Amino acid sequence: MTTSSRAETALTLQEVEELLDNSRTIVLGTLGRSGWPHLAPMWFARHQGAITFMSYRRSQKCRNLLRDNRVTCMVEAGCDYSELRGAVFRGHAVELHGADRLKAAVAVTDRYTDSPTEASAVARHIESRIVYSVAITDVASWDHRKLAVSGPGRT
Repeated sequence: MTTSSRAETALTLQEVEELLDNSRTIVLGTLGRSGWPHLAPMWFARHQGAITFMSYRRSQKCRNLLRDNRVTCMVEAGCDYSELRGAVFRGHAVELHGADRLKAAVAVTDRYTDSPTEASAVARHIESRIVYSVAITDVASWDHRKLAVSGPGRT
């Protein structure tokens, strides 16, 4: 049986970008008041080199981010062990304002609609929401399709 190093099973930058482009949701991790992780599936977009998302101002994740803006985001794909791949991003969520806020919200909205959305409609839609951009500081990834290991329980 052979084993593979992390470097051998890591996704390339292009593979990470493709995984993000093909993923419908990210799992967003924030820190709750008690210090325990709070995880939530989120719609997102890649906008100006960052992961952007939006949520209601009174949501738990927004309350958590007001206290501590550190986040972890994860995307994953695959059903069988030999197909599993994913990436975890660590960074700091920054609240966007003004034109940047609207552009990021349009990017997220357009990603999940069939046709481009009017900025004025998005502006009304996000009145009670906070739009965040995640400045990524660290990425860890894996692709089990690159593993040289096979055997019982690894299907």
